[in-house]
Amino acid sequence: MSVPANICNELRCRLERTFSIPFDVSSSVSDGDEHYICVPVNEDDGLFSVDVHVQNWIRLVVMVRPQKHAGNMLLAMAGADDFKRRCFREYWNYLKEQGFRIRCLVNRTEMSGTSEWPEKWRPFSLRMTKIPLPDLESVQVKTDVIEDGMNGAITLMLTLLDVEDTGAGLPDELPDNEGERRLVVSARYERNPVNRALCLLHKGYVCSVCGFDFGRVYGEIGKNYIEVHHVMPVSLMGPDYHFDVDRDMVPVCSNCHSMLHRRNPPYTVGELQAVIADNGHGSVGHTVADVSGSDEIRSFIDSVIQNSPEITLMQLLPMVVSRYSPLYPDMSTGDWHFIVGKYYYHGHSRKSQSS
Repeated sequence: MSVPANICNELRCRLERTFSIPFDVSSSVSDGDEHYICVPVNEDDGLFSVDVHVQNWIRLVVMVRPQKHAGNMLLAMAGADDFKRRCFREYWNYLKEQGFRIRCLVNRTEMSGTSEWPEKWRPFSLRMTKIPLPDLESVQVKTDVIEDGMNGAITLMLTLLDVEDTGAGLPDELPDNEGERRLVVSARYERNPVNRALCLLHKGYVCSVCGFDFGRVYGEIGKNYIEVHHVMPVSLMGPDYHFDVDRDMVPVCSNCHSMLHRRNPPYTVGELQAVIADNGHGSVGHTVADVSGSDEIRSFIDSVIQNSPEITLMQLLPMVVSRYSPLYPDMSTGDWHFIVGKYYYHGHSRKSQSS
């Protein structure tokens, strides 16, 4: 099947929209298979490339290779702190749940998501495969499959790196010729673009404040779209601040994101939800207000958080829905997300204050 010439540009746009860093995307043909290769733009060939192809129309193959001068990157991966290692292992397990088989060779020894952390990462290679695949007759579907492989590999790599886009006016921007964008390695966790991916992995693509779901309202063009809000403003994070994705980032719709920043410091998720409730609004009006006022649901969520303090919103949500949705059949997924999110963040807030 012939592929339109603009497929590389489409992949590049999608990757840059996801990670907020610049990419080069190219294509080649090898043994009859079309390969798509993406590289985070950097002038020193010091990061990595991701080569994705569909083998025999049935198997997605993703290869990650260090670039020619990636020594500093491999040192950073070897020296990753506990926070990065936890993110790496968590995303490794997520990819396995999504059907990927992962083979990672470090020092020519196979590494698993639970093995001891190697002191040196030279040489390094990563291979991911996935079968079965959907029908690839549609160019759109094939592009989605290629993007899925690229996203998974890039996110897994970035969990161990502090890569920043210095072409977007960040505080530590470096001068560059002709306004070109490039990347640097930084110690600022909150600027690492993978944190957005990890936030959405944990909390989904529904607004944590009002329950708005872009995919439900706008269909395909709204799928997997949401903004991410820093609970603690980046400008207030000092050099010793320990950044935590679960605590410090929440997905929000564009309207709620603007409203959160109508005050300095910003409103909390709970405060803005209270504003919405005080004005008599919810995604389905009175029904949401009724369920939001349920002491039983609040007590259940509080007890779960108390017994499992590490639970994420996306793990808690199906527990509540399966238990209470038969009692409230008119409630949509977005409505439940609004209610569970409200008590989830309130519960964690009370837990933090008590400790």
